[in-house]
Amino acid sequence: MTALEAIPKISELLARLIKLSKNRETGALVQQIQEHQLVIHRALVDADAKIRDLERQLEAEKFEEKRIHRLITFRRGKNTGGKWVAFCSKCNMPAGQGQNILGKVVCMVVCSGHCGWQVPIPETLQQVIKELEG
Repeated sequence: MTALEAIPKISELLARLIKLSKNRETGALVQQIQEHQLVIHRALVDADAKIRDLERQLEAEKFEEKRIHRLITFRRGKNTGGKWVAFCSKCNMPAGQGQNILGKVVCMVVCSGHCGWQVPIPETLQQVIKELEG
């Protein structure tokens, strides 16, 4: 049971106590307790709404657009300065352009984390990024 669920239940129990009580002083004390509970309940509801609002703001702040193109994961968002940046599709580390010699020079996109992931591309990484933008 959460605090927000407990407060109405306590109020209900106190109301029953007032009905059972023959002493006016006890009834007045119970009413004061109920008033304090309402203040606490309002504060909890407000705090809960504020937390939800902050969580939404945080999600919006962290939002990244992601695309997979030519087997490469690209991200664009606040962390990348709003530009498309290549990331390893295996371990999610940033990726960069490298070259591999297989009888001829072949452009490759390779993982900066050295996990072994690499993808051959027919042109430069910048040209592949231009494909995303176009």
